[in-house]
Amino acid sequence: MSKKITVGHGKYIIDNLIGKGSFGIVYKGHINNTNEPVAIKIENKTEHKLLEYEYTIYNLIYNDTFKIPKIHWFGTKGEFYILVMDYLGKSLEMLFNEQNRRFSLKTTCMIGVQICDLLENLHRKKIIHRDLKPDNFLIGSGDKEKYIFMIDYGLSKRFKNEKNEHMKQQLGKKLIGTSRYASINSHIGNDLSRRDDMESLFYLLIYFYRGFLPWQGVPGKTKEEKYYNIGKKKQELTSEDLCANLPGEFLLFIKHIKGLSFADKPNYKYLKSLLLNLLQKNNLIFDYVYDWSGGGVF
Repeated sequence: MSKKITVGHGKYIIDNLIGKGSFGIVYKGHINNTNEPVAIKIENKTEHKLLEYEYTIYNLIYNDTFKIPKIHWFGTKGEFYILVMDYLGKSLEMLFNEQNRRFSLKTTCMIGVQICDLLENLHRKKIIHRDLKPDNFLIGSGDKEKYIFMIDYGLSKRFKNEKNEHMKQQLGKKLIGTSRYASINSHIGNDLSRRDDMESLFYLLIYFYRGFLPWQGVPGKTKEEKYYNIGKKKQELTSEDLCANLPGEFLLFIKHIKGLSFADKPNYKYLKSLLLNLLQKNNLIFDYVYDWSGGGVF
């Protein structure tokens, strides 16, 4: 029998690999004494510094009602940073694939309302996420499996200082986040703010409900050329084009976001009301019964 690998002074045992990204590896593990499952995120500290920063962000934003995983332990082992947190369920991207890459209107709206809440809570802490994508939203586990959780704060940033002063916008930045869901501001090198998180949320809603985004598959000989072409396609499409054949609430959603200036606070209540009204108009109930749990209505 192979020797068990432990972290956190022997308290946590690594079981099996569950994910691998640009900056680190994620394992499923368990607490030695209780067998409670945990997620163990590992990063080579000589190559990256994101995990230590992410731990700082988690400490700033965590509370019992905010749907983010609880941190159990952070430390180092050899040349690695290690973050141990609650083990959650599948990501929305995994569930999207299982549902033949299409979510119903009901599931899309229930997801959208919850992400609005998550972003409002995050922004209340004076922090923007800057990397919204389906992989960064997971369903809970056990008695919390009906809720959507937001993870991965390695690219997050404070947008207000201790005096509650909003940062000044700077230009000439590199693209931040995942190009498919990044805001136009990210593509053209502008500093990001709350409105950009909300624009990324809008792209997620289109992706989930329509099954694709118009810039998917845009060619590029290099990564930079591909990012440029995606940004160009986003800028060329009007809001009306993007929302063609979609319920009118989608257009109202993006028009509100496009009307925000750099330091403006989004009207989260209004944006949620658009999604809730869309459910009501279609005689759909916000009951946390999703497509993957047998509740899809297209």
